[in-house]
Amino acid sequence: MTRIPYAPALSRRSVLRLGAGASAGIALAPLAGCAGPTGAPGPGAISLGLNRSLVSLDNKLNQFDAAVTVQRAVRQALTRIGKGLRPELVLADRFEMTEPTAWTVRLREGVRYSDGTPVTVKDVSTALKMYAGVNGSFIVGLFPEMPTVEPVDERTFRLHTKRPVPILDQLMANILISPAAGNRPEELSGGAGSGPYVVTSANSGTGEYTLAVNPRYWGRRPTVERVRVRFVPEESSRVVAVRSGELDVIDTITPDSAEQLKGLPGVRLDRTSGTRVNQLFFNFRKPRGHPLADPGCARRSATPSTARPWCAMCSPIRPSRPRASSRSPSRGPYAPGVTSTTPARPASASPRWARAISR
Repeated sequence: MTRIPYAPALSRRSVLRLGAGASAGIALAPLAGCAGPTGAPGPGAISLGLNRSLVSLDNKLNQFDAAVTVQRAVRQALTRIGKGLRPELVLADRFEMTEPTAWTVRLREGVRYSDGTPVTVKDVSTALKMYAGVNGSFIVGLFPEMPTVEPVDERTFRLHTKRPVPILDQLMANILISPAAGNRPEELSGGAGSGPYVVTSANSGTGEYTLAVNPRYWGRRPTVERVRVRFVPEESSRVVAVRSGELDVIDTITPDSAEQLKGLPGVRLDRTSGTRVNQLFFNFRKPRGHPLADPGCARRSATPSTARPWCAMCSPIRPSRPRASSRSPSRGPYAPGVTSTTPARPASASPRWARAISR
């Protein structure tokens, strides 16, 4: 686990450096474009143009790259996903696997919400229960099982699971912590957060928000005083707005748009690693004799038919019982940067074998 002495200051260049989830999948490279401070927000402020409407600053149901970046400016988790998809400490200053099914976590001393109240162990326990209670929650699906909290002292607690979850420190980056008294099993539209910014105006219907620096923030004060968030669905409009200076930052652009912005004065492109799960669905309703008529045969032939350095097809690797601090980089059908308790077996393509067993 990488330790950071305090949360880093948000700057014009780092505010939209996107984090990613901790699930195996296909590695992609999201693109974000940054322009100079010539747009409408004025000195000391930046304007973000998102490709999807931000309906809430709570991520229980709303989960996409740029939304999470903005949400974590207001509400924080125990950890976050940093460079190389590695977990970094945020509200916690210790997060260690001390048993195969238990992690010992300690809250950072002095972490507080924007209303001045401290972040507590009860807040963490309540947050886990509220996420688990949301119908249709995207977050819950990432967890093999939701951990339970055992308090140790005012700042320390243990997270318990029935089975080993070797990436629990990564998964907990998705659980944003809020005061227990005001937390609910639903997206929160208000309330205090521990992040470097507070919400000064919000319109969930249009996806527009204005954030200002949290005067009670426990970490280093951000260098950007105000952030304006806008919903700009058309990519071409976002690119034009960056070129004209109307927007300072846009997210998730295509390679074609990146080429338009590449080399322009005052514009910088940021690329970052990420993971995404792509599911392939086969149509097995085929006449007898067709290669896809037998689901078992189709799965067996799909496994060797594709080179799978980044794609988990039909043979997921089940790690053995982990030991504390035993996690290592994974090899095989997983995204670069994803870790495992045991090295995965190599996965090479053999189209000839795939065709032979599908006949």
